[in-house]
Amino acid sequence: MTYLSTEKIKNIDEYRSNPGFFFRAGLRYISKNKPLQALNFLAKAVEKEPYNADYLFNLACVYAELKNIKESNNILLNIIKNIDPTIAECYFGIACNYFDSGDFNKAREYFEKYIESDSFGEFANESYEVLYYLDVYGEGKRRVNRKKTTAKLINEGMTLVREGNYKKAYCKFDKAVEIDPMAIYQRNYLSLMCFLNGEIERAVSVSKSVLKVEFESPLAHFCLLMYYAYLNNSALIKKQLRIIYSLKAIKKRTFFSELKQFLSVISDNDIISDNLKQFLTTVLKSRDMEELGNLSLHDDIDDNVVRIKK
Repeated sequence: MTYLSTEKIKNIDEYRSNPGFFFRAGLRYISKNKPLQALNFLAKAVEKEPYNADYLFNLACVYAELKNIKESNNILLNIIKNIDPTIAECYFGIACNYFDSGDFNKAREYFEKYIESDSFGEFANESYEVLYYLDVYGEGKRRVNRKKTTAKLINEGMTLVREGNYKKAYCKFDKAVEIDPMAIYQRNYLSLMCFLNGEIERAVSVSKSVLKVEFESPLAHFCLLMYYAYLNNSALIKKQLRIIYSLKAIKKRTFFSELKQFLSVISDNDIISDNLKQFLTTVLKSRDMEELGNLSLHDDIDDNVVRIKK
């Protein structure tokens, strides 16, 4: 009998702890038409990397194949809201799920969102055909005024932010993002509300999702700077300062408008520590931001970065 060495066992354990191992195993079972086994491995991959869009998308597809429409849609909405709203296939997947389950109102909504997201995409013809069918046979209502609905949610959310009710504000912005995933205003505020409610990892992911739509969004970069300062990540703080400095010149008018909004939100609450507020105010108002971006940060900035009060 041949025994494995301790080193080989260690290498196997490390390999199996890699989420890519579980993802590839899941894909193999999908190709063999074994969805239950695929589900098991893909779920483990997602558990290890909960904000990986590829892992989540394939897991959602397996749930759809197993007729678990609710879980499939929850995962696809998670990708749209928290990771990347530009993945058009997510809208199409949700639309198909709703259509198969007989919810034609929601199916219409998401087929329309797919076309808005990628009018010449791989599934555009199928989407137009289904919408035509829904029109001819009177299935599902015409589209609602999403702009009016989101505007109402945003106004309600901003009122709650001013009142310091961040949990309820979070719900308003979360719904507004679901209705209009490509709009960055509510997405930026959803990120802030995640942070103020203690969902740090999600806050980072949502701000990064803003950049998928509009990389030059100053507010998204201000938020990321705050999150990296909170996490005391010197390398990412430095990177953000350099990006923000460049935006100061490129998006001058928007930059100062959104900076005012950002500083207003962080200054009007007692959740963020005074030292973190002071750090953000100092660096973002500094005329020497470029110089700050080139610092090693070990002595100059890190001492001013503290955690949010628990």
